[in-house]
Amino acid sequence: MAQFEGTVKDFTKFIGPYARLKVAFLAAKYKKQIGKCENCGNRNSLDAAHIKGRSRSLLIANILSEFIEDDVIQIDLNEFEERFVNAHLPIESTIRVLCKQCHGEYDKGSKEESQVIEKRSVAEESATIEILIKDQMNKSKAIKLSSTTPGTFTSSNTIFSNIIGVHDGWWLEPHNDKFKNTLHMILNDGRTRRLYFFTIPANTITNPSLHFKQRNDRFRTNCSDIYIPLSGIKFGEKNGFDFTPFLVKEIPYEGSISAVPFNGASEQ
Repeated sequence: MAQFEGTVKDFTKFIGPYARLKVAFLAAKYKKQIGKCENCGNRNSLDAAHIKGRSRSLLIANILSEFIEDDVIQIDLNEFEERFVNAHLPIESTIRVLCKQCHGEYDKGSKEESQVIEKRSVAEESATIEILIKDQMNKSKAIKLSSTTPGTFTSSNTIFSNIIGVHDGWWLEPHNDKFKNTLHMILNDGRTRRLYFFTIPANTITNPSLHFKQRNDRFRTNCSDIYIPLSGIKFGEKNGFDFTPFLVKEIPYEGSISAVPFNGASEQ
């Protein structure tokens, strides 16, 4: 597996250009399908512009926020690619087809989102991503807010998810071995600024394949693909398993944590 370890600036320098190319590849068919500027109708020099609130920098920050500790990022690059692609789908939710002039005006007009406008230099873009990462709720921040006996919720025994923006639910992919021991789960609803804490006793789920879709591919093996749609006060998984009985508490929080949802399964 191709592993990356380094700072946000390092990531932006080495992976940033690839991320731009990946967006161009993902948007190429969509640009051809639309065939004209969605603002003025110009059919020449078309760009793939990120929709406001769904900038490339923000999507990258949402992903990296789950893999950074003490300002150091550790992430498998294949997994980053998968999450980055998923964050752009469906493509019409993240991309507008604009001519170069309209693209420039569209970005300049985003005053309320000035910190997430697409930056050109490594220094500018990495600084933007660093700000956005600090604004995201993640597992380590949620554990600190748990207000439990120290050691109850730890990085190794806890799985965490923010809301997946397009799908309106939580997505987790724990390794099946985690169910053999007591497993804690934290779900963050950034819209209501509320954390939900669950405790699943050891061996409650003895055969995960009976309850959840399984993943065995180049990204993950022997993992459960868990998706919990938003449905009021209940936490039923899409295939029927109900996590509601394992809810131990919910905690509201305040502060500058962003409520912007992201795409791509959470850190495990």
